[in-house]
Amino acid sequence: MRGVRIVNHLNIKKPVQDLWSFFSNIEKFASIVPSVIEYRMVDETTFIGKVGVTLGKIPVRSKLTFNITKREAPLFMAAEGVSYLGEAVVSMKKSGKETAEVNKKSVGRITTTLNLIVISDSETRVEFVADVFAEGRLRKIYESIIKFKVPLFKRQFFESLTTELGTPIEQLPEPEAVVPEMKTDEPQKRKLKNFFKRKNKEPIVESAGEK
Repeated sequence: MRGVRIVNHLNIKKPVQDLWSFFSNIEKFASIVPSVIEYRMVDETTFIGKVGVTLGKIPVRSKLTFNITKREAPLFMAAEGVSYLGEAVVSMKKSGKETAEVNKKSVGRITTTLNLIVISDSETRVEFVADVFAEGRLRKIYESIIKFKVPLFKRQFFESLTTELGTPIEQLPEPEAVVPEMKTDEPQKRKLKNFFKRKNKEPIVESAGEK
């Protein structure tokens, strides 16, 4: 399946309203988004900036626009981002038209959801999910990089959030993917099995024209 999913489930010793106040502040939210190296607030729902990862000793940077698209206080928030991947190769390739074409068509898209679940008056579960997709000529490379960096991104998110909130956080195991159970028609299978058993036991009768 195309794309990479990053999941972080946390139990935090904070009331849900305190956490909502933190996450709904886009400037604070931007400060803990993994790989964001700089940003500038456009308005209360949008920031633009740069994201970056390091491949060996090579830093890779690209432009980013991120928007909060939905808020349902104090329990749910969704956001979307666009990263222009071609910016990463401009400084490494100087082939004019080819570079421009890579830059124009190579785009990374990220959608995120944040669910806050009340455990008690003083504890909240945070379920953060990010889906990352890429388009264009750099898709396979970009998604391979993101997949490789997932453990680092999760650790960075956890550490940044712990620092910002100043309270212990429990990181929960990532939920296992649910595999749908295959439905079978057992009575029909038994009928077919018995049918072929009978056919195998029947004697072969030659017709008058056969020898």
